[in-house]
Amino acid sequence: MPKNVIMPALGVAQETGRVLKWFKSEGDRVSQGEMLLEVETDKATVELEAVASGVLRDITAVAGDEVPVGTVIAGIWADGETEAHPAEGPCAANGKSGSSKMTGGNNCEFGATGISTPKRKRI
Repeated sequence: MPKNVIMPALGVAQETGRVLKWFKSEGDRVSQGEMLLEVETDKATVELEAVASGVLRDITAVAGDEVPVGTVIAGIWADGETEAHPAEGPCAANGKSGSSKMTGGNNCEFGATGISTPKRKRI
């Protein structure tokens, strides 16, 4: 399963971030800790590092895009990793079909991933 590159919250009241520049392109190999992109908030400009080593894929935000905090903006796929079929996705353990992506799709109980966020816990 790919590691998600997520728009970070760099401030307490931050709701969005703007993608300024990607240092890598879709399909490029990246190493953990390598600079991926530059993000701007209302108070700072920071460079985001790769959270894992692999191939950068599924870029959803381009330079100039204003993206909500917590949004998946790309994925880092391990060598030889392919997209999971619904029966192989994170919901398969429940015996339910679901999408392997966090955005859209036919989600199983509480969404497509087993990640429990503070917002989800309040629901």
